[in-house]
Amino acid sequence: MKTLENYIKVVDLIPNADQDADLDGSENPVDMQAGGGFDTVLALVSVGAITGTPDTVEVSFVEGDEADLSDATEIAGGAAVEVAEDTSYTFQLERSKRYVGAVLTFTGGTTPTAIVSAVGVLTNWARPFPLR
Repeated sequence: MKTLENYIKVVDLIPNADQDADLDGSENPVDMQAGGGFDTVLALVSVGAITGTPDTVEVSFVEGDEADLSDATEIAGGAAVEVAEDTSYTFQLERSKRYVGAVLTFTGGTTPTAIVSAVGVLTNWARPFPLR
């Protein structure tokens, strides 16, 4: 019998850590075809303390057909958002390519750091959940 866990999967897009450098998405790409194939990612980004007075800290999401995301392009629903300290953000990402990754960008400041975590819930809403 299939249960709800067969239709969703939780993944780390940015592991919870004190980030001190830009991430381009290739550090932790997610294979959307693994485990039966998923078409949507519901992403929750949590930001803790931001130090080093950066001008901006932005989070966005990319997708590509290469596992290292060397062909990365912005994913639908994943446009860059300037994030603030002690705030959470949600994104609904709809992929058209195989791999998805999170991007973190620091602009300016003196040795900027931010505690950031991005978790994705992979789903396939086009596949109905069996009620039996």
